[in-house]
Amino acid sequence: MKEDSIDRNPHSNKIHKPPPVFLRGVVNCVELIKRVRDIAGNEQYCTKCLAYNVTKIICVTPETCRKQVRYCEGNNILYRTYRLEEERAYRTVIKYLHHSTDNEDIRQELYELGHNVQNIINVQHRTAKEPLNLFFADL
Repeated sequence: MKEDSIDRNPHSNKIHKPPPVFLRGVVNCVELIKRVRDIAGNEQYCTKCLAYNVTKIICVTPETCRKQVRYCEGNNILYRTYRLEEERAYRTVIKYLHHSTDNEDIRQELYELGHNVQNIINVQHRTAKEPLNLFFADL
């Protein structure tokens, strides 16, 4: 049998759905939709008016979501969104390492293994707030 040259990995080159953008203090929804239409162009989008003058904008592509966020930042509009999945850190769990281990030692060891570490957190017990022998490392 001859193997197909098709990549069978379902996660390769997958475009993830962008997170919604929540705008606070929207009084004039008609004006907002005009602005969103100018930014989105011909691309489809969805707006939902929620309670307390909050409007939810759902874009189809991550690039339009980035444009919406840049517009909000440039015009001092109150908004809330999440990071795009492609931009999120890859979180790993390091178990069975004593809690007194220095974070910089962990960072150096992971760097020597070829990983770029953004953040290291020593996990604490949720009620006792004592450090556990467990670390989260964002790569």
